[in-house]
Amino acid sequence: MFKKIHDSLFDKTKNKVQYISGIRKSITDLYIIGTALRYNSTKLLRNLKTKIKRFPKFSATFQNHKYVYFNGSVFLDAFSPKLPGKPFNRTLGNFIDMLNDSSFNWERFTLALIFSITKKCVYRCEHCYAIQTLGSKDVLTFENLLYIAKAFIKLGGSVISWEGGEPTLRFEELLTLLSQTRDYIDSWLATTAYGLTYQKAQKLKEAGLSAAIISLDHYDREIHNKFRGNDKAYDMAVNGVRIFRETGILPNICICATRETVDEGDLYRYLELAKKLKVGFVEILDATPSGNYIGKDVSLTNKQLDVIKRFHIDVNTNPKYRDYPSISARPFLESDSHYGCVAGNAHFYMDSSGNVQACDLLQISFGNVFEEGFMKVYKRMKESFPHFFSGRCPAQTLAKLIAKVYEEHQALPLPYEKCQHILDLIKKRGIPENLQL
Repeated sequence: MFKKIHDSLFDKTKNKVQYISGIRKSITDLYIIGTALRYNSTKLLRNLKTKIKRFPKFSATFQNHKYVYFNGSVFLDAFSPKLPGKPFNRTLGNFIDMLNDSSFNWERFTLALIFSITKKCVYRCEHCYAIQTLGSKDVLTFENLLYIAKAFIKLGGSVISWEGGEPTLRFEELLTLLSQTRDYIDSWLATTAYGLTYQKAQKLKEAGLSAAIISLDHYDREIHNKFRGNDKAYDMAVNGVRIFRETGILPNICICATRETVDEGDLYRYLELAKKLKVGFVEILDATPSGNYIGKDVSLTNKQLDVIKRFHIDVNTNPKYRDYPSISARPFLESDSHYGCVAGNAHFYMDSSGNVQACDLLQISFGNVFEEGFMKVYKRMKESFPHFFSGRCPAQTLAKLIAKVYEEHQALPLPYEKCQHILDLIKKRGIPENLQL
């Protein structure tokens, strides 16, 4: 019933991206509550007083979101499981469990896995966090990749973002991974759209791909191409957005916001391009001193971060931008007014050699799953990242300490044994006030 009422609000044109705000967003929230009642009623009733006390603060974190409707599914954010679906129901159940916990502890699971399945890539991006291994021979077999995916599914996670390098350069194996995990998780693809064709996109769709996020770092073709180290990067990205949308895969774009590109005028010009391309989400990641940027002074100033935060809120809540894509900006979502640092909890990262990191940008390895086993390494990571942390991204605030370890070690990711002083500083941070009782 909830779904029928909700879906009646939208145009049923196939492959049309629609944005959910205002009254339609309120109705969508009721649809989500109805879904929770249907599939998790027992969990909801348990410790009801605690849940009622915590729910207002938790739900307030969604007030500056703009959802996306695409082919009968609702996407709440980039790299989130779509509604309806088993992965969404499982995630909802896990969130309900956490409302019982005064520390908002994520020890039992992590929502999403960012999984680098290949070292292959034809680009040499200015900011690349995998730059040291690009072009090297892949060491993980298909069986290795499937083992990692299945181990993550057993944790109760709901989303895998397949990436690289360029993940489509292991295309046939990617198709098999998608088809063998589709009943348990939602799959996203982080890609440059290099070499994408309608035929390939159709195969990805049939294998179970829900959405793609395409790197597009500027509205100016030449600037984007220079940043990505490929003179065809812009055209392939734009073409990729169209191909994904027309084959029924939700298209989204991602920008690495540098000091040179963070200007209110530039962000709104970028937004006009995003509207023209008809994407679902625009993900904004601020430049971080990791990978190719490690040891460099690239972090945005507080003033520039505020520009991005205002942009996120304005586009997602101002009726003027009702028909514009949803903004998913890391500087806003990971601020203390929202979730804080989500490393190890909303997501964790598996690199193309099997090393586990709490975040792709915080390049500290907690071990290799093929040397020690998946759960042993995962639990070690969770000991340092049991919940969301207050304060700005530690890869930003502790960049000098990380760079000093790198000077001595000269390889990424850094072993956790050499980074205990850094991990101790992170663990001393509390939970964001917005999530506390």
